[in-house]
Amino acid sequence: DTSADVRLNLATLLGRVESEEARKLLVNLATAEVRRKDPDWRVRVQLVRAAGVHVRRDGSVAALLLEGLNDANDHVVIAACMAFPGDAPTSRSMDLRDSVRSVLWGLVRSARSRPPDVAGEAVVALLRFRPEEADDVLAFSMTADLPVRMRSKILEALSLAPTPGGWRAMRSAWEDPTIAVAMAGWDHSRRFFRDGALEVIAPSGEDRRALSDAVFGGVVRALRQNDMGLSTVVSSLLTDSSTVALLDAGGHRATLVDSLASSLERMKIPDDVEAIQSAVQALGYLGGPRAINALEGALESPDRTVVEEAVKALTKATGVDRRSSIQPAGPPAHADYDWQLLRSLGPRPMADIVTDRGTVTLDLLPNEAPFTVVSFVRLARAGFFDGLTFHRVVPNFVVQGGDPRGDGWGGPGYALRTESSPMSYERGSVGMASAGNDTEGSQFFVTHVPTPHLDARYTIFARVVRGMDVVDRLQVGDTIKSVRIRGQRGARSR
Repeated sequence: DTSADVRLNLATLLGRVESEEARKLLVNLATAEVRRKDPDWRVRVQLVRAAGVHVRRDGSVAALLLEGLNDANDHVVIAACMAFPGDAPTSRSMDLRDSVRSVLWGLVRSARSRPPDVAGEAVVALLRFRPEEADDVLAFSMTADLPVRMRSKILEALSLAPTPGGWRAMRSAWEDPTIAVAMAGWDHSRRFFRDGALEVIAPSGEDRRALSDAVFGGVVRALRQNDMGLSTVVSSLLTDSSTVALLDAGGHRATLVDSLASSLERMKIPDDVEAIQSAVQALGYLGGPRAINALEGALESPDRTVVEEAVKALTKATGVDRRSSIQPAGPPAHADYDWQLLRSLGPRPMADIVTDRGTVTLDLLPNEAPFTVVSFVRLARAGFFDGLTFHRVVPNFVVQGGDPRGDGWGGPGYALRTESSPMSYERGSVGMASAGNDTEGSQFFVTHVPTPHLDARYTIFARVVRGMDVVDRLQVGDTIKSVRIRGQRGARSR
């Protein structure tokens, strides 16, 4: 078919049908794509994802994944790394195993010269594929000047193949001055607390008690930092059964609840809403009178998403259905009703997002999302976006930016209302990231492909009218140089 959308959806379908016929069609589709005069990277992404499903049953399909690892397009390489399973027959096949290992190590060593997610996903794939190489990865991690993203991905990789050395690296990361690395250390520590890994890092009862004390102390210190991202990750860890069992072994549950409750009191709406949600969930999991008291207080939150989480947590902690505690919703958060600014933009305002890979031009949609457009324009004119990076890129899904922290946890210091509309997410739609209704801020995303599952759930406030080729090239770490607002005819709007 001449339509790349048709071919990529066919590849997706073939990845969901685990049969010999589907595997043959997948290989035929891949062969035809290579021969096309106008091949599309989005099709190749879906081809390698589908191959990752079939390779578990047929090692010969691994050749498609190996081709993906060698692809000239970074999105395809990343998708191939993520698709390669550790239990594939290829891992027992000498002919392809050495080739895959060599390519993955080559990608890992490219950490300083290629987009961070290329090397990052490669190191995760390497230890998923060959866990016996954990010590070599650990040695590589000690080389100087690795990007922050790569350091975080190495921690994820080390958690897949737990060793005493990997555990020492994880504990060291808890105290790292770079919050993103500390968050990764905490997030991936949970794998070390499961039975098989726990025996490696704490084989005796005395070791377990010492480990319990160390984890407890680290959690308390992390919560005291009052960082929204770190608090969210640590609170989430306290809903993990293996982690809580380890902490219970040291008798730390009650004090943990006290620390969580105190942390909850220090958090503010709207900046900390995700951290508040996570702390509320943890309190519901841990239970006890102090937790219930803190959750009762959370019912008074002005943020409805927090109230809903508090109700679920109280129901879990008490065994009593608390849905009747949800009060009628009040007025949603919104940007200022600046009608003068809205009128001044004209019938079709536009925005040029200048990146280090080129310019992306947006057609803003003030009729469909007036408050979001006003907020975006104000932030752009204030230079808020200048110098920020794209912190999230998921091939064949979205490119996301607009976070002043650069890690997905930041915002402008206020929340917007969700502006639903009948519009659909097509390729090049621009939407607002959120943590629930009426929690949008400054983070926005652009879609690579149609994503109908986002329809009516996330505000659409713009569409790309020029520069989708630039969007297709964007990777994690690429920079927004500036955002310029102008009218339909190219004149800068006032």
